[in-house]
Amino acid sequence: MSREMDILMGVQRFENATVRAMMQEMIGRLRGKSTQLQSFDEMREKFAAWQEIGRGLQDIPLNRIVGSVGRHQDFTRSFLPKSAISKERWSHIFAEVVGELGLPPVEVYDLCGDYYVRDGHHRVSVARELGFKTVQAYVTEVQVPVTGDNCECA
Repeated sequence: MSREMDILMGVQRFENATVRAMMQEMIGRLRGKSTQLQSFDEMREKFAAWQEIGRGLQDIPLNRIVGSVGRHQDFTRSFLPKSAISKERWSHIFAEVVGELGLPPVEVYDLCGDYYVRDGHHRVSVARELGFKTVQAYVTEVQVPVTGDNCECA
């Protein structure tokens, strides 16, 4: 398929995904459940987690990505794009992933085994849309204070 066709397919998938995001939000409101991603900054403050340790490039499960650094309102909890997201950028990333370029690694924080996207929100959204189970990520672990042998957020 040509790059132009991949982009057009990406536009269609984006539009379908934003409709699903709206539906998820409406159902969530009716059920009284949030569909929003967790805010990394709020979680970091909650657990007084400040020490960072680089863990390098890893394959991480997409279903363990629960939040975002600074963009938690732009995607649903399942990383469906909301209307504030650039259709053009999302569809170009889609075309790159289904084309020859593939998916470059994202950057995430690991806080108690849950991941928060630092860079690569659109890539995570596209990967989830395409049914990927894992994504490559540069992982930075953020350690929480330890009491005895227990992690405070466990």
